[in-house]
Amino acid sequence: MRFPRLSFAVVLLLWNSALFAQSIDLSSVETLDLVANPPVVIKVDAPDDTLAIWAIIRGFDDPEVKRNELLRKSGKFVKDFPKSQHLPRAKEIVSTLRRMASEELPPESKPIERLIFLLRDQDGVQVSQPGSCDILFADRLHHAIRTSAPELVGEYNPSPAQRLIDIGPAAIPMLIEHVDDDTFTRSVGFHRDFYFSHHVLRVSDCVKTILQEIAPTGRIFEVGDDPAATKQAMKSHYRSIVEQIKANDSRTKR
Repeated sequence: MRFPRLSFAVVLLLWNSALFAQSIDLSSVETLDLVANPPVVIKVDAPDDTLAIWAIIRGFDDPEVKRNELLRKSGKFVKDFPKSQHLPRAKEIVSTLRRMASEELPPESKPIERLIFLLRDQDGVQVSQPGSCDILFADRLHHAIRTSAPELVGEYNPSPAQRLIDIGPAAIPMLIEHVDDDTFTRSVGFHRDFYFSHHVLRVSDCVKTILQEIAPTGRIFEVGDDPAATKQAMKSHYRSIVEQIKANDSRTKR
């Protein structure tokens, strides 16, 4: 997402700033173009193939860069750098993007499946270094501004992830079916932005975050080599939690 790279502490301060709330424009913040202006740190030390794959990965973070363009660049990388250490990664990008292009958006009659499909457009932000990419950053930011200065907030469409969270426990069974979904999102995480440590978050990453937002158990399931067994264990784990959530909601409504 085209946010400036801010520390979480700075973001917390800015959340209460009317000036920030008035001036934020997600479409106008410029980000680094690694092809035109690679950082000095890597301009000297990084080989061409690292710069090229880095630029491709960063492209996922920019919604204006279409997936077919990322596919084209990844295919070109495979041809241009047949001996690169990044070749397996480039080939996997090509394979996954081709698979994604063949998939169709579920109908509106299946809202949960439709929103999970739309997680491929989830556009998160990394707010600290080192740290991780927050897929709910824009939703959290909007909520913070709306809470502290509602007069500054215009119309806002929650992200697919936030809408799944809003659905609540009813979304959990279908979310569990996607804990091994390697579909690319538009969110990129990294260790530090001045060297190549970047990776594209998958739908499976979003699913884990959403599940913890709906029912924060603190338990993390690793899919491993047996996704079916993991899904079964998760269903069993969440079943009692969902029942408790529903019971609490029922008592609250009385």
